[in-house]
Amino acid sequence: IIVDSHEELPLVNSNREYLSKNDLVPYQKLLSETYCLMVAHAAFPNLDLQETDVNGKLLPSSLSFNIVTKLLRQEIGFKGLVVTDDLEMGAILKNYGIGQACKMAFQAGVDMFLICNSTEAVRESFRTISEAVKNGEISEARLDESLQRIAEFKNLIEPPLPFDKQRLAELSKEIEQLNASLK
Repeated sequence: IIVDSHEELPLVNSNREYLSKNDLVPYQKLLSETYCLMVAHAAFPNLDLQETDVNGKLLPSSLSFNIVTKLLRQEIGFKGLVVTDDLEMGAILKNYGIGQACKMAFQAGVDMFLICNSTEAVRESFRTISEAVKNGEISEARLDESLQRIAEFKNLIEPPLPFDKQRLAELSKEIEQLNASLK
């Protein structure tokens, strides 16, 4: 059954051998040219690294220490920024609150969370991570690791182009014409 992580947790039936020979090859080949990776919300029931949560459910790779830290960082050697896919997707919210999901992702080794719909969800994730650092669930050293990777990534980014009102008007006209041609 094919499912969309926007709604449910997809299952990828690949095993370690298949992943090593196929899916992980681009990461290994492009490692030196890759500065940021997004981890999807998927489970790998045939993978030796697959974890379950406290309720025995398969843990999404975006919340998995075994996937993010052991596989991606330790085995493959990725040193860059790791970002989740949107944590407000059904694969996450149907099983975890946004704060809990952020804490789990951070403990797994993720540096940044995508939260794309709700400002309150952003605030809740901030409160949850702040509290976890204050009470020692997340160490300041772990927080510093992510802050360092974020700073290094930000230094690679070019400043945005200045706002060009004329170009915006041109693009808007092109989009309007395209929409009219599709009717």
